Amino acid sequence: RFTDTTVTCVRSGQEALDLLKDRVTRTSGVRTFPTLVVMDQMMPGLSGTKTARRIRELYPEASMPIIITSDMHSDEIRTSADYLTSGVNDVLSKPLDKHALTTTVACQLNL
Repeated sequence: RFTDTTVTCVRSGQEALDLLKDRVTRTSGVRTFPTLVVMDQMMPGLSGTKTARRIRELYPEASMPIIITSDMHSDEIRTSADYLTSGVNDVLSKPLDKHALTTTVACQLNL
């Protein structure tokens, strides 16, 4: 369903921010952003919602959807103040269901 897809994995929120900064600055002045960001809420250093907030602050023009995965029930996360102010587009509870993941990604990408 998702053909010609490149996936880049990082281990922390800071590593995601560093990779994004590198990607944005090395494209000869033209800012390019990932099509989609999927990250866990519980990462070393910055949490998923804090990383999302930093992405939205640093790159307000970026329209890429951000999906968070979490061990918490998705309704618990969606009602937290941290989530509501983070710029996250959707939340998926773990363990991830393949159908829920592909449906959420397709919905966020308007496929």
